[in-house]
Amino acid sequence: MALWSRRMPISKIYWSLCRVWFSTFRAIEDRVKGFMFCLQLLQVGMLGAFLSLDVFLFYVFWELTAIASWRLIGFFREREHVVRADKAFLVTFLGALVMLIGFICIYQDAGSFDLPTIKAAYGSRPLPSMIVALVLVGLLSKSATLPL
Repeated sequence: MALWSRRMPISKIYWSLCRVWFSTFRAIEDRVKGFMFCLQLLQVGMLGAFLSLDVFLFYVFWELTAIASWRLIGFFREREHVVRADKAFLVTFLGALVMLIGFICIYQDAGSFDLPTIKAAYGSRPLPSMIVALVLVGLLSKSATLPL
């Protein structure tokens, strides 16, 4: 937890600079509040995912970032942007469902969503390869590792 808590102030400074920088864009003059709300939602989702010690809460915040990203990609509501946003959301949502299956498998194996409890349940033995693959698919789907 100490490492994460040291990164939080840096993240807050970074997001504050992003909000200042985005506020200078002429293209969002009409809907500044909506754009800044989506940025704030993205920040909350990212911080929640980084700071959560529960895999279910991680999943909830992970999906929050997907919704905020979808809204930001299609923000200008032009047909091309909306199609890209829908495609990105579909890929991340399907990947997140696969990741959720991996988390459910961890829960069935460890009996908890709590990371310290999961770590104690597995001890020195590694996670089963199938669970690792399921979670990795979800993580890679959001990182845009493969272009659409």
